Amino acid sequence: MKGIINGLMLTIKYALTRKPITIEYPRAVRKSPNMRGMHKLDKGKCIVCRVCANMCPNGSIKIELKKNKMKTKNIEDYDYTVNIGECLFCGLCEEACPTKALELTEDFELAEYERTDLLKNLSG
Repeated sequence: MKGIINGLMLTIKYALTRKPITIEYPRAVRKSPNMRGMHKLDKGKCIVCRVCANMCPNGSIKIELKKNKMKTKNIEDYDYTVNIGECLFCGLCEEACPTKALELTEDFELAEYERTDLLKNLSG
């Protein structure tokens, strides 16, 4: 019986004296320096080499030529879409980019009501 009371007293002591570990999410956001969120494409640096799309393990990056456009090294002539519903946010696309045109930002609030809204066109 004495062991139970000692354990209960220890639990009460920690419950009343320790400050909470969790934070109130919408008002206070804690971000990690290694955070991987939404993709950001620098159109000036992109040479449309498709290495990022080839490195993606889920195939969530698609680079397709727009209608009535010729093959060029200009990203404006292509649809660069990322399906964030399929993306693992692993960062392989960011590491593979030879010109560092693609980066993963700290934007992590990516929830959508419709599945079609998860397709993000980064080429504009």
